[in-house]
Amino acid sequence: MAPEQQPDAWAILGIAPTRDSRRIRQAYLTLARQHHPDQFRVDPARYRVQEERMKAINEAYHWALAHPPEAQAGEAQSSGDLVRCAVHQRPCTRICRRCRKPICWACPGFRQSLCMRHYRLAQSHQARRRVIQEWGPLMILIATLRLLAWSSVEMTVAVSIYLAALGFRLLLTRHWFGCLTLLLLPYSLVMAGVWSLVESIRDWQAASSLRKARP
Repeated sequence: MAPEQQPDAWAILGIAPTRDSRRIRQAYLTLARQHHPDQFRVDPARYRVQEERMKAINEAYHWALAHPPEAQAGEAQSSGDLVRCAVHQRPCTRICRRCRKPICWACPGFRQSLCMRHYRLAQSHQARRRVIQEWGPLMILIATLRLLAWSSVEMTVAVSIYLAALGFRLLLTRHWFGCLTLLLLPYSLVMAGVWSLVESIRDWQAASSLRKARP
């Protein structure tokens, strides 16, 4: 973490600037137990949010240990003047890069410098883009095969190959999931592809509902 981000470190850890390494570590362990992404593996969207949050916590922890408050006394004093987040009641150390609204480290869009509203918009657009990228080629493939008058067996094989490719891409990004399913090749790749399609629709619906909800 860069020196100019020093106020973020103490705000993320939720403690005042201190040289007590045990207190810093205690704050870190408390946050790690609350936000470790392994607790949310069943929910991919929540897992990604907690993974980004845990990265911020790790960076803050290492920065706090490496930079005692005396070394940055002038900056440490400024942390008390920070505006507090209306939602999480924590010091706001960044502002949204779109609407300039103050945000704290507990806000989901903290690492992207996005407020809650714009973070939800970004998540909705990302989910919609994934649906188009995964379902679009499948629909085009099926329509093309029907125009070419392929038999049902040939169409099934072609669609299965597409699903296997889609599933393989999913397994590359889900190591914890891929280690188990790869034991059942080739059917696991097809099932992973089906799961990817279902997951894309589910994430899009979840992002759309969050977008309509109040911040």
